[in-house]
Amino acid sequence: YQVLLDHTADQDSIILAQQATIDSILALPPCGCSDPVEYQGYSYDVVQIGDQCWFAENLRSENYRNGDAIPFYEADADWSDAHQNSEGAWCHPNGDATKSESYGHMYNHWLIMDGREVCPSGWHVPTDADFIELEMFMGMSEETALLTDWRGTDQGTRLKASPTSVVPWDGTDEVGFRWVQGGWRHVSGSYGYIDDLGLLMFTPSAESGGAAYGFRQAGNQYQPGGLVRTFGGNAGDGRSLRCVKD
Repeated sequence: YQVLLDHTADQDSIILAQQATIDSILALPPCGCSDPVEYQGYSYDVVQIGDQCWFAENLRSENYRNGDAIPFYEADADWSDAHQNSEGAWCHPNGDATKSESYGHMYNHWLIMDGREVCPSGWHVPTDADFIELEMFMGMSEETALLTDWRGTDQGTRLKASPTSVVPWDGTDEVGFRWVQGGWRHVSGSYGYIDDLGLLMFTPSAESGGAAYGFRQAGNQYQPGGLVRTFGGNAGDGRSLRCVKD
């Protein structure tokens, strides 16, 4: 009987020790989100949201990961030609370099299909599934997250930058994602919704057969709280990019 008690006590001690180890592991940043990420001469703030680690600001790289330059096209005709040539490109939002300081650069979708990668090593342009995981962490049901167009209730508001954020907007910035309103650039070269809408690209998915160009949208005067999930758009359109850790 005493042997049985001792054995049970030993098992309890082992279980407690294992649980303590697990608790200590869980207390650590699971994805290395404690320090900014230095990449191509710029220090990016990062944020842990659930089990994911995201850039807390939009990408502003002017080179692919391997150092190759990403073509810079400001003129409307050059921007449009990049699409005709299936060529990745970047520009400043609204053609204004000071806007890049707040919103990062704009990129066309050919950039993320180039194969040379634009996020730093260990990071990638988010997939549709990455955004779904983020949205579900913010309280959106899986059924709702898998819909297209406007979905959700207040997830957009809670992910958007707040009036007191480094780059202010009209959200609450509940988890430090700091979604900002960089707008977009049409394949023709014209700009739209700068300072008004936040648009973030994701990589082509199996659902779209790899042929459509997906993006998320936050901010709209008619449905300000939700988020758009769409596989529409044009590969030559310009939008903002985030990186998420592998």
